[in-house]
This record gives sequence, structure tokens and C-alpha cells, in this order.
Amino acid sequence: MKVGDLVRIKLSDSDPQGRNSGLVLKFDSYEAVRVVPDSCEIGDVIPIVKVLWSKGPGWIDKNRVEVISGDW
Repeated sequence: MKVGDLVRIKLSDSDPQGRNSGLVLKFDSYEAVRVVPDSCEIGDVIPIVKVLWSKGPGWIDKNRVEVISGDW
């Protein structure tokens, strides 16, 4: 995955904000600040990606999106 790639929410995931596909704008990470059972611990570094969705730009956990193949 790189800047400019077309990505979508993984088919095995659902998005409560209704996002489905968009363009990758940049990458970053954040450090978890709360404990969520069976999810992350304080101090875990989570990779995130900024995507230009149809409703505007937004950040999402990188593991929740996948590149849409360009082999048309």
C-alpha cells in the first residue's frame, strides 16, 4: 500500500460511518491510550492511514483497509 492507491474497507469488516473506498493520502501511527478488551493495550502502536473518502478525508486503522487491484 502506498500514497495514491485506491483502497476499500475489507470485505470482512463493516464501517459504521458508511465509508467503502477512497484514495490513500498519507500514513502515520498512534499509541493506544486506553485498554480495549481483546483489542489493544496501553502503549501499542497502531498503524493508521489517511484516506480521501467520498465524504472527505479521514483516518482509519491500516489493518481495516485493502488495496483495490488495478488489474482491469
